[in-house]
Amino acid sequence: MDGITQRATIPTPRIIANPNLWSQFVGEIFKWRRHLLYQWFVGAPFIFATVAALGMLLSPARPDYSGIDSQVVGVVGMAGAPIYALGSVGAFAIAGQIMISGFLPMFAVGFALLAGWCVYSEFNWRTIKMVASRQPNRAYVVLSKVLFVAVMACTSFVTITLSWLLLAMFFKVLFGAPFGLTPQDVEVIGLNATHLALRCLAMFLWALPTMAAVYSVKAVTGGVVIYLVYSGIDGLLSTLGATATNMPQAYMSAESFYQTIIEIARNAYPYLLTSHLNRLTMLPTSPQVVASLPMGGSWVAVGLYVIAFVALALLIFVPRDIKE
Repeated sequence: MDGITQRATIPTPRIIANPNLWSQFVGEIFKWRRHLLYQWFVGAPFIFATVAALGMLLSPARPDYSGIDSQVVGVVGMAGAPIYALGSVGAFAIAGQIMISGFLPMFAVGFALLAGWCVYSEFNWRTIKMVASRQPNRAYVVLSKVLFVAVMACTSFVTITLSWLLLAMFFKVLFGAPFGLTPQDVEVIGLNATHLALRCLAMFLWALPTMAAVYSVKAVTGGVVIYLVYSGIDGLLSTLGATATNMPQAYMSAESFYQTIIEIARNAYPYLLTSHLNRLTMLPTSPQVVASLPMGGSWVAVGLYVIAFVALALLIFVPRDIKE
């Protein structure tokens, strides 16, 4: 009887949920994979490519691209000078310029909004306290969302690339070109795929400060506004700094106030995120690039920016007293 009583009084072991980073990340994937916003975002490149294809097919003012495999198209650049190494011959060059010039700028802003939303939704749905209580290590909460956004950037690269390739093959069929790849096509595919990968990396980088801002203000609108202001100022200073370095004579007659701003931009140029992203994605001859900035240094700077932005998000969220 004593033995039975003793066994009955043994407390039942408690199972405490303490997921690691991997399980937290997998939870993010399963949480968002059925969300309509993310499904639309994944499908956006295909929708844009379909609209572009229909526009080319139905437009009464359709350009004459007969012999499209040898068709030379305009360059993406400034004053007729190319700023990207994308190639300029054939259907893949035409489709690439449509996707890069007409789609990527809008998509990049949407990507920042998407990244901010994955943070904001936890506050909006009042689930942030539950998430933090299930995961005692708050750093994992932040890092799992960073990994999720990184996966979305990789997914974006795949969907944009597939959309571009399908659009190019549609152009070949539409204009009666042989269904195959020419040597120029192979070269253009390599150039554009590399460029798209770097642009998706840039989208991921700009998404990180957006996420940190949303952790701070708990509003996706505020986070996107901060992203737009920060990226705008960073880009403006980078452009001014590059132009002042490459063509100093252009600003010699400027007023003293503008001379001061230009000097600040010139000194800040090597430390700006836009400067290093331009160095990685643009031709060295672009007026927005200082060719003396080392490519390896830009890769190091990109890595440091990732660490800095993630650390900022951790510093904002980890010590916060969650009352929602």
